[in-house]
Amino acid sequence: MGKFIFTFCCIIFGCVNYVKAQTVIDPLWGKFESSSVGGIAEGWGVDVDAEGNVYWPINVNTNNQGLDILCYKFNDLGDSLWANPAFFGGQSTQQAYVCNAKSDFVYIGGRFCAVHGFDCDMQLLKLDKSDGTILWDVEYDFGNNGYDEIDGLEIVDNAIYLGGWGQALEPGPYRNDIGLLKVNIDDGTEIWRNHHGDLDLGEHLDGHFVVDENYIYGCGLWNGDNGSNLYNGYAFLGKFSKTDGSLVDSVLFGNQSNALLDIENALGMATDGVHLYMTGYTTLPGANNWQIFIAKYDKDLNEIWYENWGESGSETARGITVKDGIVYVAGLSQSPEIASQGQADAVLVEYDTDGNFLRYRVWGDTRDNTFRDIVVQGENIYLSGSSGENLLTFGGSSEEAFLIKTVIAANLGLDDNLELNPIDVFPNPVLETITVRIDTNLQGPFTIEVSSVTGATVFTDVIATHQKTLSFNNIASGLYLYTIRDASGNPYIGKMVIK
Repeated sequence: MGKFIFTFCCIIFGCVNYVKAQTVIDPLWGKFESSSVGGIAEGWGVDVDAEGNVYWPINVNTNNQGLDILCYKFNDLGDSLWANPAFFGGQSTQQAYVCNAKSDFVYIGGRFCAVHGFDCDMQLLKLDKSDGTILWDVEYDFGNNGYDEIDGLEIVDNAIYLGGWGQALEPGPYRNDIGLLKVNIDDGTEIWRNHHGDLDLGEHLDGHFVVDENYIYGCGLWNGDNGSNLYNGYAFLGKFSKTDGSLVDSVLFGNQSNALLDIENALGMATDGVHLYMTGYTTLPGANNWQIFIAKYDKDLNEIWYENWGESGSETARGITVKDGIVYVAGLSQSPEIASQGQADAVLVEYDTDGNFLRYRVWGDTRDNTFRDIVVQGENIYLSGSSGENLLTFGGSSEEAFLIKTVIAANLGLDDNLELNPIDVFPNPVLETITVRIDTNLQGPFTIEVSSVTGATVFTDVIATHQKTLSFNNIASGLYLYTIRDASGNPYIGKMVIK
């Protein structure tokens, strides 16, 4: 290994970046997909091409034979552009974790599991952008009847670089290694492959990685032990050769708490062209919960800054991107100080590139909700994720895949000193009922009017107190605007999605 760094975070003084303020995301539009047979449905990757078209592969139990991959294409208004979603599946389990639409075709990376979840191969699909036709699919097996999956997929110099899990060193559950491949962009044939890891322990690359003109940069876990080899290891940042995938340099970082289920795992990476930005989750010494970390490194693997974010519960993040001096991190929070919509809310956290916390926003309903990937293009933000039960645990169940579109904070009039919204309407999206909670500093009685995007009023009511639950059972699914007025007639306007 290369450099070895522990990052300590002033535990005595509690150097956690607690929230300054919160606001709830009102999506411009949302897409929601569930299983027709009552099984799993989950969202991971999303990408946007140069024309602003959105590609969204999801994993769904369509026929009780395992998970299948469905890929949708939308324009920036949310209109579907393919007559039917691309379908790849059948017997066994196929799952998509990453999507790349930056070239003339769409490439989807994930895994194929023929029998069970310990024997899986990397899987790469190539799709025609015009109609979603699957042009080819290729599997890559690192041997040992082990577990392989694609998490990172980058296209550079007319070649595809793949990174993730590749069990090359030994057989047996949880004996994972870092797997890297370079493949031909035209037909998926291998150009080279490599792997890195230690015997008896767990190593892997997770989430998006970075490929520039000189090197491959990836992040993940090193020397995972205890509890499926996912705990008591180190967050890992590696620098690899583009020639053959050999390890050029590496650094281990994070907090070492010595807790039984201490977790240090880097789950995603982005770049501004000069620096590397990573996120994941960490266990602070003396703590019994996990928090999101955000870190900035240079390409010589020197730490620039490292910050934790969270409250009294647990947090995690996988999605990360950087644009115009802002680092966007997408994940989940179970902290009651943060999760206002349900037990666990999806969170969008923003820092500037100097490591200063700016703001966070939440989204969700009464279930657990998590963001797993994020794309920022222009003023638009696209967030893919899942809703279900206990999504932060291995026994959790993902019931619905979702994709929402919002805009950057500057276009919402949000600044670094924003106050809490005086009106809270949740959950959003709405399943059957909503609760309206109004700041006690506002004077009632209050009125609420809900209208469609065409301006037709579909619901009105009077709210006599500062909290009331309303039933929307008889309102059709879609995007709606609500206007709540206080006793003086001051309007408070927002958007909601009714499912």
